[in-house]
Amino acid sequence: MTARFTCEQTLELLMDFVKRELPAHIAEAVQHHVDICRPCEHQARYEINFVVLLETRFGRQACPEKVKERVLEALRQEELSG
Repeated sequence: MTARFTCEQTLELLMDFVKRELPAHIAEAVQHHVDICRPCEHQARYEINFVVLLETRFGRQACPEKVKERVLEALRQEELSG
């Protein structure tokens, strides 16, 4: 049985769904919601077109390792202080 997501939950997961970064059971639930909800389907199409445009224009570039390390360290520090 497929889990059922609200529009809010679906939209929160949409970018990860479009980039195929969700576990299969969650992706299936997002797809189910998008299939039955016209506003979410519209937003999904927009997100897909946006990602395709970015990949076409810039390719699949990865974040430089030094930048990743700095971001992760900043997040760790924020977590420790918060």
